[in-house]
Amino acid sequence: MSKWSGTRSPSRNSMTTSTGSSILLLPVRRVTPCYIAHPKSSNDLSFTGLDNVKARLWLNQKLFSLLRYDDDGDLEPDSIIPLVDGGTEAFKGQARFFLYPFYSCFECSQSDAQTGFKFDLCTIRNLPRIAEHCIAYALVIQWPWLEEFKSHTVYKLGAVPKDSDKSQPPNKVSLDKDNPEHMTWIYERAKERANQYNIEGVTYNLTMQYVKNIIPAIASTNALISAACTNEAIKYLTKSSPIINNYYFYNGQSGTYSRTFEYKKNPECFTCGASTIKMEVKPDMTLGQLKGAIDTKYNVDAKAFVTHDQTTLYNRGLGITDNLAKPLNKVVPDAGEIVMMAVKKGAFSSNKAVQFALFLSWQ
Repeated sequence: MSKWSGTRSPSRNSMTTSTGSSILLLPVRRVTPCYIAHPKSSNDLSFTGLDNVKARLWLNQKLFSLLRYDDDGDLEPDSIIPLVDGGTEAFKGQARFFLYPFYSCFECSQSDAQTGFKFDLCTIRNLPRIAEHCIAYALVIQWPWLEEFKSHTVYKLGAVPKDSDKSQPPNKVSLDKDNPEHMTWIYERAKERANQYNIEGVTYNLTMQYVKNIIPAIASTNALISAACTNEAIKYLTKSSPIINNYYFYNGQSGTYSRTFEYKKNPECFTCGASTIKMEVKPDMTLGQLKGAIDTKYNVDAKAFVTHDQTTLYNRGLGITDNLAKPLNKVVPDAGEIVMMAVKKGAFSSNKAVQFALFLSWQ
């Protein structure tokens, strides 16, 4: 018999083992998958392991939008649905706890997010050191100069200019990452580059991983991160221990390293940040250019601009668009505050418009 076997006390949630130790038995919780749609959802917690950023952003916005406030502006505690989220990338992983609106939300940290492999062009061109540098050279430097492509053996490659030459590539051949001929061509050019610099490790599989940003899943990393997420969920639901605030990171690439730290709120976050945007602009910038700058920086679609005295500068829904081509010093002579209505872009975003106070000052 295992030393952990024993009998459960019928009068309390504990168990006595054969060694005399007492083990606390946690109350049973029902885990129910559901659609988060109703504003008065009674869910205790949202526990996710999504595989893409867009889905996480959608869920982040949805959970934050479910927060309710009473007539005095105080938060209703039963409207809070925390989010436990985990993710892995090969030997690295993270577990996060979002307690809305007290902790930073997922979107607050998006400016730190990295997508795929990132190398400096000067390294790729002049000083490749690893296999990925060679693949990047074939993909980023050589492929745009293809003038004709029939197969990985029949093609016409233009002269790739030197680093000092600012000539623009023709970009005549569109890359299809699911086309074996295209992938083979990149692999063979990367192999040639690697042989030139005596670099080993260029393989077809590595080429596919780099070009398509395929990250292998490691069972041990997945188990560790799922355990960390489960641990935080249990701590929150049972109040048995303080929860993390609010980020746990693990790196098992070389040795074992882990740490926790707090992601601060981003005051410019579209979801949970302050509803104020401050911008320094040139007086001759047009209203259309201002809209484009805001749309790009915050990944939104500005629907309307209204001045403090209720003058509508732009409203696409009402067809008021004449001011887009006018400079700001003509439509807003004194700069100052503009009320902006905008919606978040993206396939998983809602169509709910959010109001911002946009403060402009001249450069």
